[in-house]
Amino acid sequence: MTALPAYSVAMAKDLLPQLRRAAVAGSEILIQDKRSSRQESVSLLPTWLLDELVDVNFPLTFTVLDKPGDALLDVRGQPSGTHEEWSLLVPELGVTGVGNTRSEAEESLLTSLVDYASDFFSDPGFYLNRNSGRRHHWGYVRRVLRCEGNTERLRALLGL
Repeated sequence: MTALPAYSVAMAKDLLPQLRRAAVAGSEILIQDKRSSRQESVSLLPTWLLDELVDVNFPLTFTVLDKPGDALLDVRGQPSGTHEEWSLLVPELGVTGVGNTRSEAEESLLTSLVDYASDFFSDPGFYLNRNSGRRHHWGYVRRVLRCEGNTERLRALLGL
């Protein structure tokens, strides 16, 4: 069995154009910081391959939680009125959107989704920490950010 090619940071700097070409062609290149005590490596991968892997393994969905006229239940599960707003949820991330109309709820959901994805990648140390309970969100939020704020792409991603 052949191991993945691995390069030190210094060597990778010198060979970056060649390593990038190899990665674009489909190779995974490992880059290791030999001076670091943690000995963690990073991968240089083709973005198209990562997109494909994430798209297949991190499908996003939405569900309607409530709509106007649905029964409101109290803490005992007894009817106590009716909902006046739409509530939507992306169950994979626990992100919600609320609005007086379904369209408003969808816009609210998309805004909340983009905000969460931006927060996630602005502080990856927090969200990827094993104790955060959100580490598994990485692929989902990456898919959101790859839409680059394009509302139509986000709608298609969720099936809205």
